Amino acid sequence: MAVEEFAKQLRAMGYDVTEYPDGRVSFPYTIEIGKFEGQEITLGFVVPPDFSLNPPTGPHIKPRLLPINPPQGPHPMHGIHESTQFGAEWQYWSRPMPHWSTTERTVADVMRHVRGLFATQ
Repeated sequence: MAVEEFAKQLRAMGYDVTEYPDGRVSFPYTIEIGKFEGQEITLGFVVPPDFSLNPPTGPHIKPRLLPINPPQGPHPMHGIHESTQFGAEWQYWSRPMPHWSTTERTVADVMRHVRGLFATQ
């Protein structure tokens, strides 16, 4: 299954992953760069059944770091939603990966994308 492969790759990178039966994963993450550098959060992803053909949506973040602002617009202040998949304490950052087809299509590529999101806060 895709979620098992996603979790396996995260574990190989040293993350302590929780898998959920509905295709989600979450794990503790320390932000490495940007205005939230050093803050410990929980990252979550909804892994698509066709990963690695397609990347996960996301990320889902706990605790909430930015104000909810659903309208589309430039990162970092737009496309911040309530997380319906993870719950009330979480927020969902709508941050597609349009460059996915030019990557190796691995979890490491997803995490590089996430790191880039935090670098541009």
